Amino acid sequence: MTSDDSQGELVNGLVNPRLSDVFGLVIRQDEVDFVVPHLREDLPLYLDPFLLWKSDCAEYQTLHAALLGFVEQVRRHVVDGRTIRAGALMAEVSEPIELGLGYAAGTKRGSALGPGTISAITETIRQIPQLQATGLNHM
Repeated sequence: MTSDDSQGELVNGLVNPRLSDVFGLVIRQDEVDFVVPHLREDLPLYLDPFLLWKSDCAEYQTLHAALLGFVEQVRRHVVDGRTIRAGALMAEVSEPIELGLGYAAGTKRGSALGPGTISAITETIRQIPQLQATGLNHM
């Protein structure tokens, strides 16, 4: 392949190398507790609120509380009939372009929540009486 090909140049014989391939490191993804990224594709990574909550790090616990606060703000808007405002808040949630870890099609830029996901979240809040009454105290 040449650099003019749509897949790009081969690196160590691979079309879509991992970072470890580029530096000649011998590590397998299933052997490490961190992500070894591919260099030419988006990674489906997620924030695990449970790991933030159970961490001994006060900063991570604060992040968990901030995440719950955001979800509570969205929930209150839905319960109060301000679904459009709740949707607008959720539509603003996206990763920084520099991270390149989202689910954007054909790019590493990431993307915000789409209308289908936003609708599913608002409908879930509307359909579960416990969410309407008290919200979440843990994620």
